[in-house]
Amino acid sequence: MTPIDTAVARLVAVFGEPRTADPELYVAEFRKALKGLDPRVLELAVDQWMRKDTAFWPRPGELLAEAEIASAKIYGRRPAEHMPIEGRPEMDAAARARVQALVAKTLASMSDVGHVTGTASPAQWERGHRAAFKAMQDATPNVHLHKQGLSPISKRMMGERE
Repeated sequence: MTPIDTAVARLVAVFGEPRTADPELYVAEFRKALKGLDPRVLELAVDQWMRKDTAFWPRPGELLAEAEIASAKIYGRRPAEHMPIEGRPEMDAAARARVQALVAKTLASMSDVGHVTGTASPAQWERGHRAAFKAMQDATPNVHLHKQGLSPISKRMMGERE
């Protein structure tokens, strides 16, 4: 008798036949879910389930959760085994200069964000203040972004009626 057969037989002895439309398929799903578990882990998982205050068979996922707890008890928690980290390839001087220029350009671009000339500062904007929003729309470098107008739903939200 395999360890899975022993576990299923113990569950049948304690809880009876599974109360389902197809008990054979239910047990087959159990066998499929528990396949590959260490016999000691499986035995401890079934022990833990039987100690619970329940009169029903566990679902396969519930018994797998018990098996994870049992495995931690038996083997203890081990750190993950990591793959060794290989060194990065060295960059040549030209590639390093291109990267440094790109980083400098990006940092300069990021420092200019939000400083469009002719608009009110964000601290002066009030929530729903149409004049400040209109000034921001007019001063934006993306001229096609705000030219579509408000949708009917947006107009209703802003209090405008057709």
